[in-house]
Amino acid sequence: MFNTERYLFFQAGRFLRGYWCFSILIILHLLFGLTHGSSKLAVDHEDNEFAEFEEFDVDQDLSHKAAKGVYTDSTSLPADAGPLTDQPEAVRLDEEDATSESEDYGIVEDDFGDEFSPVIDQTDFVDTKAAENDRKNPRPAPTLKIADVPAQLKNWHDYSVELGFIVGLLLYMVNYVYGKTKNFNLASAWFDANRDFLAENFSIVGDDGLSQEVNQNVMIKESDSSYAVWCSGRQGCFGMLAQLKLIKRQDLSSVLIGLFRPRFDTLSIKFTLCPEDMDPYVFAVGQRRSLVRVVAESSDLSMYCSEKKSAEKLGLPSNFTVYSELGEVAANIVDPKFTAAVAKYPGCIDYLHISDQYVASKPNDSESTTKPPVTSKVVIFVLNIPGKLNAAEKDVLSLKPLLPLAFHIFEKARRLRLSREAKQKAEKNRQCVQESFLKTTHAQRQEAAQQRREERARERKERLLAEEDPERQRRLEKLELKKERKKMQPRMKQLKIKAA
Repeated sequence: MFNTERYLFFQAGRFLRGYWCFSILIILHLLFGLTHGSSKLAVDHEDNEFAEFEEFDVDQDLSHKAAKGVYTDSTSLPADAGPLTDQPEAVRLDEEDATSESEDYGIVEDDFGDEFSPVIDQTDFVDTKAAENDRKNPRPAPTLKIADVPAQLKNWHDYSVELGFIVGLLLYMVNYVYGKTKNFNLASAWFDANRDFLAENFSIVGDDGLSQEVNQNVMIKESDSSYAVWCSGRQGCFGMLAQLKLIKRQDLSSVLIGLFRPRFDTLSIKFTLCPEDMDPYVFAVGQRRSLVRVVAESSDLSMYCSEKKSAEKLGLPSNFTVYSELGEVAANIVDPKFTAAVAKYPGCIDYLHISDQYVASKPNDSESTTKPPVTSKVVIFVLNIPGKLNAAEKDVLSLKPLLPLAFHIFEKARRLRLSREAKQKAEKNRQCVQESFLKTTHAQRQEAAQQRREERARERKERLLAEEDPERQRRLEKLELKKERKKMQPRMKQLKIKAA
C-alpha cells in the first residue's frame, strides 16, 4: 500500500515537471516569433524609403473611392436630372474602359494632379442653373435709399471742461486789462499831484535817461506794476529816485493770493548823497515786521547794527523798532516832527533807512569776491499806500503831506555832525569790518596769485618751445633754470653796519 502511493506521487511529479517545461518552451517560442516579426517589419520599413508616400496614396485612393460612391449614388440627384456631362454615352464608356485599362496595366497618375483637380459638387450645378435663370430674367437693380437721421447734438455738460478753460481765460484777460489800467492810474495820480513840489526842489524832474537831451515830466514804466520818477539837480545829492511798487493787479493769481495775504502798495523815496556831505553812521527805524526783512537783506544793517533798541523811549508806537550804530543819531533823526507824522498817519510810514555803507544787493555766501563791494550814502524813506488791494486815487493823494517829511529827514541826515567819540567809534567799526573782509578773502587772493604765477610760467615755457634759434633757446633755458634756483634758495636779509 505504501509503495503504491509512493509510486503515484512519483508519477504525478514527473507529469508536473514535464508540463512546466512544455509551457516554458511555448512561451519562449511565442516571444521569439514576435521579436523576429517586429524586427523584420522594421527592416522592411527602413529599406522602403517610399513607405510613407504609399500610405498617403492609400488614403487618397480611399478618399477617391468615397467620392465616387457619392457621385454614383442615385438618391442624391433628382429623378428628372439628366446626365452630368454633355458627352454621349459611347464616349463616356470608352473613357471608363481606358481608365480601367490604365489601372490594370499599373499606369501611375500624378498625385498632385489628383490633389488639386476640381471636385464636382452638386451645388455647382444648382448655382449654375440659378445664374442662367438670372441672365434670362434680369432683376431690377435695387435703389439705395439713405434715411434722414437727425443729427445728435451733445449736451452742454459734455463741454464743461472746455467752457471752464474759456471762462478762466476770459477772466484772466479782463483782470489783466483792469489791473494794468488801475496801476497806471494810481501812478499817474501820484505824479500829477506832486509834480509841482518836485519841480520846486529839483531842476530836472522826470528824466528818462535814455537820450543825451534832457527830457522832463516823464514817468518811467519798469513793468505793469512798477513805475519810477528820477529827479536831479539839488545841492548835496546826486539825485532822487521815487519808485511806486504796486500790487500786481494785472496778475489774477497775485490778486487771489492777495485776498488771503493782503499787502500794501509802497512808495519808496531814495536820496543818493554826495560822499563829503554825510558823516559815517548807519541808522534804521520802522515797523518791526518790515524792518526785520530789511535787516536780513541789507549787509550794512546786519554788520553795523546787530542790536535793536526800543522805540517807545523815542515816542514811537510799540510796533516800531530802532536799529542804530550810534546812540546820538537816533535822538537827532527821530525828532518831534517825525513822531507827529507817525501818529497822524498810522500804518503809512513803513521804515526809514540811513547809511553810508549801503550796498544795492547783499552778496551771497557762495559768491567769491576779492574786492570789497562799492558802497554809497543813501536815505531811503518807504511809505505804505492805504487801501491795500482796493486802493484808489484818493488813497495815493493822502500821502502828499508826507513827501515834505522825506526832504526834512534828508536835510537832517546830510547836516548831522557826529561828536569826536562817535566818529572814532564809527571809524573803528568800519576798520574792523574791513579787516574781517580781508581775512575772509585772503585765501581767495592767494589762490588767484598762484594761478597768475602758473600762467606766467606756462607762457615762458611756451615761448621757449616756440623758439627756433638753438642758441637763443639755450640762453632762455639758462635764464629759466637760474630763476628756479633763486626761488629754491632761502631768503635772507643783508644788513650793512658802518664802522664808527
